[in-house]
Amino acid sequence: MRSINEFFARFGTLMLFILLEVVCLVMIVQLNDNQKSIYEHTLLVLNGEFQSRYNQVASYVSLREKVRQLQEENARLRAQKVQRVDIIWNQKDSVWNQDSSEIYHYYPADIISNNLQVRNNNLIINKGTQQGIQEAWGVMSDQGVVGIIQYCSAKYCSILPLVNLESSVSASIRSRNYFGNLGWVGPDVRKARLSAVPKHAEFTVGDTIVTSGYSTIFPKDLPIGVISDFTLPSGSNFYEIEVELFVDFGNLEQVYVVEHTEQDAIQITQKEEERDE
Repeated sequence: MRSINEFFARFGTLMLFILLEVVCLVMIVQLNDNQKSIYEHTLLVLNGEFQSRYNQVASYVSLREKVRQLQEENARLRAQKVQRVDIIWNQKDSVWNQDSSEIYHYYPADIISNNLQVRNNNLIINKGTQQGIQEAWGVMSDQGVVGIIQYCSAKYCSILPLVNLESSVSASIRSRNYFGNLGWVGPDVRKARLSAVPKHAEFTVGDTIVTSGYSTIFPKDLPIGVISDFTLPSGSNFYEIEVELFVDFGNLEQVYVVEHTEQDAIQITQKEEERDE
């Protein structure tokens, strides 16, 4: 007991000073947008560097398993009878869909940090502004829609995934011509909720949910999930639809960043229309 008292007598003032400094820094970051942006950018860079180094070591350990997975994937693709749209690689390490008249470019990237915290889920990829990636671009995988680029540094970008409370994506029911807003309410990272679909809409459990195309982020008809359940709240004119997501966020490794090459021009037009109104 005496040693503890001596310890606090000697270092108590320093510990109190450090605690107050931490409290002040937290308040500054939370209450000031500029400082918050600097903090998030710094955290992204540091986290990206750490995860990149860690994954370089881990990749050697899991190399055999990755080879096996690639072999299984090649076998599955060879067995498919329906031909997928050809993807062409160019010198910038990007790809584009010929059927979309080169409006959309796709940049391959690897997930180097997958942080599922129930509320503030986020992902980090090993591509950044040096590879031409920008904030507010879409992200998808072979399974379906993943999310939207939130922050970028020179070498890394963080993703706001579908399974984040702040996420919102315009989605529609395939072949039904009804659309709404897809969001996440937690805690299940395999399910999301489609809202704002009118009560006169006709659909069934098992119908596929896809991107609506009513934005400059994702092409139309990218797969998102399937309807697993739905309710019509009492007194409401809109359904609450439960969607089982195609993407397994707990086992996500490779993604494609989606660039809409005419996004800036469309946004300028939208701003001019708003100004005219």
